This record gives sequence, C-alpha cells and structure tokens, in this order.
Amino acid sequence: MIYIIIIALIATSDLCTKRYINKKYAVGEKKEIIRNNFFLWHVKNSGFSFSKHSGHIKTVVSVAVSFTVAVIAYLLYLLPYKEENLLKLGLAFSAGGSLGNLYERIYKRKVTDFLYIKFKKAPIFNVADIFIFIGGFIIMVASFNKKNIK
Repeated sequence: MIYIIIIALIATSDLCTKRYINKKYAVGEKKEIIRNNFFLWHVKNSGFSFSKHSGHIKTVVSVAVSFTVAVIAYLLYLLPYKEENLLKLGLAFSAGGSLGNLYERIYKRKVTDFLYIKFKKAPIFNVADIFIFIGGFIIMVASFNKKNIK
C-alpha cells in the first residue's frame, strides 16, 4: 500500500508544481534563482528529454503509456513479496513521475518543464523527471545488489 501512496504523492506534487508554473510564469519566461546557475524557465515540451521526437506526439504518448504500464505492472506483480523493497521503491518513484508527465502528454499534448541547471547542454526538466531519474537509479542499485548476493 505504501508504494501506491508514494506514486500518488509524486504524481500529485509534480502536477501541483506544473500548475503553479503555468499560473505564475508565461511560456518562455526565465527567472534566475541561484546566480548564473539555477533558473525557473517555463517551457513546453512535446517530445522526450532534450525535445527528442517533438512533433511525433502519437509516438511519444505510445512510448510513455507503454513505459508507465510496464513499470506499474511489474510493481503490482512484486507487491505481494516481502523482499525486493528497494526495487519496489525505485519502481514507485518511476511510476509516480511517469504518471505526472503522462497526464500532461495525454490531456495537454505537451509537458511543462521549468527547472534548469546551467551546465553544458543540460535539459530543462520538472519534478516528474527527477523522480523518474532517481527511480531508475534505485532500480539499477537494486539489480546490482541482487546480482552480488547470488
């Protein structure tokens, strides 16, 4: 049950931050938060990270739906097992982030991105992206731990 709550909290926090940005900042507006390093920069992204496949919304939505369904299905499969808690946490983080972005992809056809760290060619991202990344990292650590145990 805790993993379902985690998913709901992540998706909700992502959508709330996007709603705030959409209300307070015009698309394209950029505000410096930490001098010359960290910015709020409101952009719309119809593709994946770095706007890959922008303009191919059906493909982007199809891949996003497939990913989200696969992650949630695997988590639901693992729920009855008492072990694999780290893997379940990683899946819950990824699912929560994926659902936040998927909602916007389906209903708005674009995802609101607004966090930008000035570093080489870094993408502009959002809260959902952070949790997808952290979830993927946790899944990787969990899989390495499992291989090292056997």
